[in-house]
Amino acid sequence: MGEILDAIQGIYDFLTDWNAYSFIQDVFAEVIIWIATWYVWMKVAAIKFLWGVAQALMDNLNISSTLQYYWGQLDSNLLGFCTRYKIPEALNMIMNSAIVSFLMRLF
Repeated sequence: MGEILDAIQGIYDFLTDWNAYSFIQDVFAEVIIWIATWYVWMKVAAIKFLWGVAQALMDNLNISSTLQYYWGQLDSNLLGFCTRYKIPEALNMIMNSAIVSFLMRLF
């Protein structure tokens, strides 16, 4: 029985003298850093890809020309009011950002 306790004590002494806890902690820290770096790199790559998709989608939908067409059919007083406060530009920005945020939620 004494030999088993001596073996356990030897293993414990080896691990504490060798500082295995800090070694394992350092290894896990490095692994987590690499995983976080890879995750950020993948997100950046996805954003670059999605930006190209969003630009193509906005070009194909022609939101600006559709808004200009419908704004041209408004009454002149209402059109002047809306144009003075730049409501068409605001709607264009809101619709384009809605498209981009929709695509970002996909990934």
